[in-house]
Amino acid sequence: MDGPIASLLSWMEKYAESGNPMDLDKFFTYTAFDVIGEVVFSTQFGFSERGIDVGNAIRNSLAVNVYVALCGFFYTLHTILIGNPIVTYLGVLPFGHLYNTTMNAVREREGNQDARYDMLAHWNKALRESKGAMKARDVHAQASW
Repeated sequence: MDGPIASLLSWMEKYAESGNPMDLDKFFTYTAFDVIGEVVFSTQFGFSERGIDVGNAIRNSLAVNVYVALCGFFYTLHTILIGNPIVTYLGVLPFGHLYNTTMNAVREREGNQDARYDMLAHWNKALRESKGAMKARDVHAQASW
């Protein structure tokens, strides 16, 4: 977690030296997402280092939060959108982007033999020991949220 926090402090110093206002909300979010990346996948996503929303992943996750908050009230709309393979294929909802981002991180992490014993390693161990009670999609679902 030291890397994302060091990046945040570096950005704070740059903004202080320049005298320009800093949107702390964005930079705290970048730092939080990179800390989560370290804990779950043993790697950062690059938000705090670059100081941007890489691939609009944060914006998409906020859209998912709004969608999830409303879908209970509009169940029919929810089933039409999420349950429709054409909508999924077209990738017009933020769920597809977040899933793709997660699966890319999962693949990269599983290929990294030098990674720490992170959350993904913990979940994969539980998967191996579950004797069929868990599926890989259960691990992927946890990594996505």
